[in-house]
Amino acid sequence: GGSADLTVSSTNGCVLIESVRFNGAAISAASTMAMTDDLTMSKNAATISHSGTTSLTIVSGSGTVAIESVVFTAAAISAVTTLGMSGTLSLTGTGAQAITHTGAAGGSADLTVSSTNGCVLIETVRFNAAAISAVTTIGMSSHLTNSAGNVLLTSASAQAITHTGGAGQDLAITSGGNVDVESVLFNGGAVSAITTLGMSGTMSLTATGAQAITHVGAGSGSADLTVSSTNGCVNIESVMFNAAAISGASTIAMTDD
Repeated sequence: GGSADLTVSSTNGCVLIESVRFNGAAISAASTMAMTDDLTMSKNAATISHSGTTSLTIVSGSGTVAIESVVFTAAAISAVTTLGMSGTLSLTGTGAQAITHTGAAGGSADLTVSSTNGCVLIETVRFNAAAISAVTTIGMSSHLTNSAGNVLLTSASAQAITHTGGAGQDLAITSGGNVDVESVLFNGGAVSAITTLGMSGTMSLTATGAQAITHVGAGSGSADLTVSSTNGCVNIESVMFNAAAISGASTIAMTDD
């Protein structure tokens, strides 16, 4: 019934069987061990140590290698819950690569990339909490929303805000208040706070209602409104003013001398 065992022992030495050394419960000098069942280690703290000068390889001929439920299949590792690292995570493949997060269906489980004491750099663009800096160009197909601060163009070189647009597709700059451009005030269709207006075309008053060109002037009457032409005449309803000369008048109506 297995109670009468065969014991091979040595009182003061070891037992050698084909150069394999047995010393009590310890076995040494074994080169290869072939097994058809599990290798069980019952010691509380146990170690598998390799002292060679090359590498230790753990492989499975037909299946995968599972270590504490982490699955190794050739160079692929899966079923990892948490990965703690003190170095750099490098993606060295020359093909396209991605870091993908599935998340919950409701969108409440986010992917967060953060640095405890530093910033996050993505292709030299710097993320520091909610602040983004070191951006050279932003390509967008939708809105740019700023709920608090200003949009600052800080380069000392010439800069432009350019809208390509198609036919009838305008660039609109609007505000719940006014729009100030270099102290000129735009409020809907009204423009105010202009000091000088330089034009190379015609000023047209196109409203069908009564209109006026009004000059306030100084209280003493010494600040006049002057309408003049440098090289031509001033025409008002076909009446021609050329310096102090008036011509082209058909009727002059007066209430005084």
